[in-house]
Amino acid sequence: MIYKIITVFLCLAFLPGIASADKYEILDQMYALEVETYRCSTQFHMFTFLEGDAKAAAKLESSLAKMQSLLPSRSQLGGDKALESIVANIRASLKDYKKAAQANEMRTQGYTSIYAVNDLDAAENKLLGSLAAGYDYLTGNQPGLRQQVMSAAARVQKMASRYARLAAHWNGRTGLMADEEGDTIDIHAKAFAKQFANLKAHIDDERLSKAETKWMYISGKLVNYQDQTVPFLVTRYSDTIVSSLMDVGLDTSIESPALAAN
Repeated sequence: MIYKIITVFLCLAFLPGIASADKYEILDQMYALEVETYRCSTQFHMFTFLEGDAKAAAKLESSLAKMQSLLPSRSQLGGDKALESIVANIRASLKDYKKAAQANEMRTQGYTSIYAVNDLDAAENKLLGSLAAGYDYLTGNQPGLRQQVMSAAARVQKMASRYARLAAHWNGRTGLMADEEGDTIDIHAKAFAKQFANLKAHIDDERLSKAETKWMYISGKLVNYQDQTVPFLVTRYSDTIVSSLMDVGLDTSIESPALAAN
């Protein structure tokens, strides 16, 4: 285990061009961008579910602005050509995602087409793929404890987004892009429960206890997502869980040996 910790540290410390502190800062920004991507998609679907609700529209635009602000700047990259290429791909993917997120016909025509939903899903997947390349490059596919907490937050927000998508298109969801086997809401809910228990075993923090209380209210709804839709409850409680997890994940005082990836 000690050898593994040293290896991860050395990989981060000796990547060319950028200081170790900047690498961790960039990782934090990338994980926050992943969470915000799912949050924005959630608001896209809630905008549909609520038939053009102004608050949902404002939240979507706020998420897009925050996503833009989370892009690493050129000065952070320190001349690392590989990282510059990765960030360029993220930037281009975000541009495509923003276009899809703002193309909900509910704004002008009073409905959201399946084409708009599937375009958003495709743009989202492209952006997440670009972020995954950044994670792999910066961590060597061995995320530390803080990164695993933020990954857990992203998983919760992903479930909320998927749940809102189904709620918004409950009657016409057969036209939606199908979730791949093993990538459905119930599977993620069960995986998160194990992931969360693992994190709590290594981190004694009141913020995790707060998140656990909210999780208990919605876990059953997510596992049995086919039976009912309560998007207000799921999205509201997910926001609290994600906020608590990100507070912990961005807390640089929490540094521990890396855990096995989930």
